[in-house]
Amino acid sequence: MLKSTWIALLVLSLALLGFATGEAQKQLTAEDHAEIRQLYATYNLALDGGDAEGWADTFIEDGAFGDTEGHAALVGFAENSGEQQNGNARHWNSNIHITKTDDGAAGTCYLMVERRCAPRTNHCNRELSRHAGQDV
Repeated sequence: MLKSTWIALLVLSLALLGFATGEAQKQLTAEDHAEIRQLYATYNLALDGGDAEGWADTFIEDGAFGDTEGHAALVGFAENSGEQQNGNARHWNSNIHITKTDDGAAGTCYLMVERRCAPRTNHCNRELSRHAGQDV
């Protein structure tokens, strides 16, 4: 009886260990999270910095952004975006939520875009000052 109890406990322990190991493999590591957050930052910094090729390099070769698919098209999108923004946009991500998937990971976040005044001008400062009744 004692021997069969020990065998049952050993089998149960091994089963639980296998379950715990399997569960652990389903979770993303802290390093995974850090790398994915770094990727989110790279998207923004490359696009805001006018590095169209660097931005496109953050995608897989046949990656897509909206209706834009493939490396060359992604580079073109980023170049066009940079020309339209004239270096005056800044992108921030917040509430980044990363989950494990069968293929790796999926993430969602809020994206905030700030449009700044044109470089080397005080247009915004003049407009704000005029509304405040001050002369610049």
